[in-house]
Amino acid sequence: MARPNLETRLDNRDGIDRLQWPSGQFPHGIQFIFKDYDYGEFISKSPVGNLSGDGEGGGTRWTTANQRRATEKSAFVLELPFPNTLTDSTGVQISSFERGFIEEFLTGQAVAAADNPIQAAKDMGEAIANAAGGVASGKIFEGGEGSTGAMFKRLIGTLGTSVLGQLGLGEKSIGTALGSVQNPLTTLHFSGVDLRNFAFSWSVYPANSQEANDIKNIVNKVKTKILPAVQSLVPTGEGAEDLAAQTQGGLARAFLKYPSVVMINLLGVDESHYPKFKACMCKGIDINYADNGSSPTIAQGGVPMGISISMSFMELEIQTAEDYGGASGGSLDVAIPPVPEETTTTATAAAAPVANNAGG
Repeated sequence: MARPNLETRLDNRDGIDRLQWPSGQFPHGIQFIFKDYDYGEFISKSPVGNLSGDGEGGGTRWTTANQRRATEKSAFVLELPFPNTLTDSTGVQISSFERGFIEEFLTGQAVAAADNPIQAAKDMGEAIANAAGGVASGKIFEGGEGSTGAMFKRLIGTLGTSVLGQLGLGEKSIGTALGSVQNPLTTLHFSGVDLRNFAFSWSVYPANSQEANDIKNIVNKVKTKILPAVQSLVPTGEGAEDLAAQTQGGLARAFLKYPSVVMINLLGVDESHYPKFKACMCKGIDINYADNGSSPTIAQGGVPMGISISMSFMELEIQTAEDYGGASGGSLDVAIPPVPEETTTTATAAAAPVANNAGG
């Protein structure tokens, strides 16, 4: 994005604090916008996803997130030169797991049941009936290698592993006796996307006392934005004074308010060639007062000769293929049953006498 025309010192125009370092102009940089929000309006609204029957014509209505908003209270803008490193790492959560043939069979049946539950129920009923008939006739365990009887032997051997294991006979022993082992059917499971993390660092050397004060103000201001503020409980009503006196210590530090949300922009570059940042929260800030690698160097006036600043951030939202021009994954229908017409009619009829009585 283009560089805005900002003051080089801390000011409060339009209710927004701004800080920039160094004091002179630099061609490329990075901008951090720390925003604070008021969640009172968000909390007071009805829950997201609330189904109600007061829609038009007695139908249903889905209460959306549009009715629940967090309002922006204040913002702090910080501009620094381009960081020493800029890395974009994207990761997904993939793990391996083993699925035995019994689980494979049951999974297939569950998928079939979801596709055609009636036919799946019939098929499973016939299988159970045939198996029961085989047990009654004693023929279910008959047959050589590859027969149904051999399959049932192996099935019972696998199912009995947990019981036999307590007697000292585990799956390995059963496999040795039968000459085969259960195929683990190892596969991969996708469980989600990692939230991206970013770490930025700068080596800053003040040219004069004013820039040294600017660096101090930047560090203090960032810490006030990334650390939570203490929120107290104030008892009201009858007996509030006695309660406040008894629990003053605990109530004074009862809650911690959420830190600021951070928007990150790159300045003076073609952003299409660089990472695009989602809203973040700052995980921490590290200050090294010995930027020369040995010991802190004290400049005239007792201020640090130079310091190293490192800040780390984590995005609030995962990335998806759509963020990079990929196609959407489509949608799944959610059938929301309408409110029965009889219920609406009955409710209207029941309300009528009350209205008449009120009028009389």
